Amino acid sequence: MLLGPIDAQVNPNSHADEYLDPHAVDAFDSDDEYIDENDTDHSEKDAENDSPFTHGKIKYLRIQACHHKHKRSKVDSSLTGVSRSALGSDLDSDEEEEENASSSANRLSEGEYLRRRIREHELEGPTKANHGNCTKFLVHQKAEHWRNEVGVDWEYKLRECKPQTFKTYLEWRVKHSRIKKESCVKTYWKRLSLAYIDLAGVRMDSSVLIDVRNWIPHLTRQFKLDDSDKDKKEMYVEDLYAVLYALWAEDPKPLHGRIRVQIALILLLSAATGTRPGALVESDSCRGSNKALKYEDITFMVVPNPTRPGRMSVAVKVNLVNVKRSGGKTRAKRFIFREEDNLAFCVVSLLIALALDDNAFLSRFKTPQDIFGLQESPHRRVLRLRWTEEARALPVFRDVCETGSGLRVSSNALTIAALTPSERNKVLGHRDGSTYDRYYAVDLIAKDFQSIYFGTPSQDNLVEAVSRMGLSRDRRAPKDLTDEEKLEIKNDPSLVKLRAKRDRCKDKIRRRYGSIRAAKGSKWDSQYSCTQSQLRNTLSRLSRLKLKESINSFHYNIDSIEINKQLEGDLPESPPSPQAIRYELVERETVVSLLFVSQKQDDHRDPGRGVQSKLIHNLALLCKKQETRKFQTSCTSK
Repeated sequence: MLLGPIDAQVNPNSHADEYLDPHAVDAFDSDDEYIDENDTDHSEKDAENDSPFTHGKIKYLRIQACHHKHKRSKVDSSLTGVSRSALGSDLDSDEEEEENASSSANRLSEGEYLRRRIREHELEGPTKANHGNCTKFLVHQKAEHWRNEVGVDWEYKLRECKPQTFKTYLEWRVKHSRIKKESCVKTYWKRLSLAYIDLAGVRMDSSVLIDVRNWIPHLTRQFKLDDSDKDKKEMYVEDLYAVLYALWAEDPKPLHGRIRVQIALILLLSAATGTRPGALVESDSCRGSNKALKYEDITFMVVPNPTRPGRMSVAVKVNLVNVKRSGGKTRAKRFIFREEDNLAFCVVSLLIALALDDNAFLSRFKTPQDIFGLQESPHRRVLRLRWTEEARALPVFRDVCETGSGLRVSSNALTIAALTPSERNKVLGHRDGSTYDRYYAVDLIAKDFQSIYFGTPSQDNLVEAVSRMGLSRDRRAPKDLTDEEKLEIKNDPSLVKLRAKRDRCKDKIRRRYGSIRAAKGSKWDSQYSCTQSQLRNTLSRLSRLKLKESINSFHYNIDSIEINKQLEGDLPESPPSPQAIRYELVERETVVSLLFVSQKQDDHRDPGRGVQSKLIHNLALLCKKQETRKFQTSCTSK
């Protein structure tokens, strides 16, 4: 219907209906006449009544005509003093060929152009969905696995789209892997259906999708998979405070100081913004890309505090650009952070400490007091702290790497409120609220339904206290394996078998090559390394499982132990006194003493923010040091 009326309007004798497609000159008649550059009246008159397709092409035709005429004039002038008869035949043939090609290009009608575009779009096939990098990686991974397992006919089998083929594949996948949950099978099926869409360009038939989806529960019963939903709990601010206190004051693991500061900041940003780790640190799907939060995504501003006249406050605008895509687009999300009275939750202080450690500020601030001492300009109400050019593209969260002179901070990225429904979807990157309701909403509804139904006074605080994530937190829970548990793991049959296999490989290498180093590159060396890797992985897996079993056993039995003690008359003792901890680094000890002291207690007596400045100074110093041993305690809590 589109091409009929257009073709009826085309006049083959009118230059205004002609269109030049420089990529399709072979489709034109080479005997047509070259368009005259001076024939502007005729062209403009016809172009006024022509379609928008043709109007924009007439100007292009004139430019081409001028180009060819100018080229001929340059050739004529360059032949001065040279016999044209010697080059005449070749030159004339070249000019004639150019004119014929140009004349042929001018004869393509608008209808022919549209038909050509239709054929091109047909050859391109269906347009694929604009998935994000993570989705593309997972779909490609599933397609590769399908190809490796199905064989040479993998593409035909996938295009065939037979439910019995998909069922057999999923059944084989569960049988020959460590899949334990039904949700994992559903995830594999979802990725395989996306791989089909990526290959065929269309969605699977609904009957196939329904058939396989209804069959998966039968597979669950056949292999006794776990079909329970993961328990979702809410993390209240008290829980976050406990985690931060454990990180700073109680964590015995020796860490680099910058890593400890970065962990605290990642926890605060994740809790406050609800963002995914990939928006802050480099995700697995973008490994090696350095796509993470950079200094150029952060803006420091010093502005007058409207609630405290005469005082300047530091605010930070964080622009999260590496967020989850929604509707095929990535929409950056911006958040404002201010100075927090409770320094344990102060994002601004941690960011200033990291920036000072990196020398990232363009203005050379020597101490935090230099920033807090800035005054309001008489000409503007804001002072922005700019970054150096070297720091702009530098990731904020970075790993440490080992060098010949010790550990240093790498330049590569580290690898991993009451809102309305519309605000919540914007923060989480969801199109609508159904995604949150299905996958994010907690199972336990922390509301006093007794008060709602019976009309009694509400006790929401009690209900929230019961639903807290950290309600059952107990410092007595095991943190490491005991000597008996380590011996039990060492005598595990799987480890005994792997050690024997490793020792056999080692004996063969020593008999044949003399040493393991001399056998490097041989098949025995490869087998020895593979067995050694399996041994380490199995030992690590068994240790994790055993520790998890011990922790679960402790929390399951501790309630009965406490109750039985009280029934026997052994009343609970008073809370144990805090442990006297001796830290290896003085800076960490100072941070612990300052971090959990409210700024409100010191605000009126210390308007220069000495506590906050001292905290930031010690955080910046801590970013340059590495702990080498666990701290020691002078007493053990009962």
